[in-house]
Amino acid sequence: MGGLGMGGGMGMDTSLAALKNATDFDRAFIEQMIPHQRMGVMMASIAQTNSQHPQLRAMQQAMVKAQSREIEQMTQWYRSWYGTP
Repeated sequence: MGGLGMGGGMGMDTSLAALKNATDFDRAFIEQMIPHQRMGVMMASIAQTNSQHPQLRAMQQAMVKAQSREIEQMTQWYRSWYGTP
């Protein structure tokens, strides 16, 4: 696995296959999920300034808040369980 923040340029299928076959599932899950969530935060942040519909902007704001919290939690667990990447 690449480590936190490393997308590795793999496609969705490759990442899912790697996850299914991981010897340490929890570690592989966190290593893939953090970059995925970071991309979601970036997309939602960009969308907030470009969206025309207030409903979508509200959802994007909630996504940024929730996913940022999840990234922090997974980062803490990763450091606790596996050390600093």
